Amino acid sequence: MEPLKVELVNVPAGTILRLSGELGLRMDGFEIAINRMAAQRPPIAVIDLTKLAFISSLGMGLLVRLRQGLAPHKGVVRIAGASQQVTDSLRRARLLDLFQLYATADDALAAGPPTPPGTRRE
Repeated sequence: MEPLKVELVNVPAGTILRLSGELGLRMDGFEIAINRMAAQRPPIAVIDLTKLAFISSLGMGLLVRLRQGLAPHKGVVRIAGASQQVTDSLRRARLLDLFQLYATADDALAAGPPTPPGTRRE
């Protein structure tokens, strides 16, 4: 099992949380980074999973908690670079309806600010 590495990066459009390794039962630094991200209330929170090989149900639960924490402040959580295995895990957990998926973190940021539910982007 490859140890989890966590990097939190603030950019003008929002915040990027880069994860690499495996997000299993040991979530060293992940929960702390999620809490910091929620406290910052970025308009766009990108979870970059490009180098993540595995995500556990505990990790998915923290992603949902982040989403719930940002929603009252009109923030959005976007997932970038998820491998097929990670995407399949999110699908099995029925979380794909909660998160927008993007190929890269840059794509997730470039998609622009969140659109309120029930409105269309022109």
